[in-house]
Amino acid sequence: MLCGAYLDGEVLQPDAKKAVAYIVPAAEGGDTNAQYMYANLLIEGEGIGQDEEQAIFWLRRAAERGNDKARQMLLDNDISLADE
Repeated sequence: MLCGAYLDGEVLQPDAKKAVAYIVPAAEGGDTNAQYMYANLLIEGEGIGQDEEQAIFWLRRAAERGNDKARQMLLDNDISLADE
């Protein structure tokens, strides 16, 4: 939740770096929504350097665990669901 609050800037002053600091532990802990959000931050380079390879890693991880948004993003971009 804090990640989203730092990103949308409605409650807290926008700060993408703080958002990343909150989202990474949640993603590493297995939260598929956090994994999807982290992948998007990596794609946009928001609060962190752009890293397409890592973004794909996190999208696949989220998709494998049932995150439909991550799965759809991979499919929409013609990226295989499994690491090749």
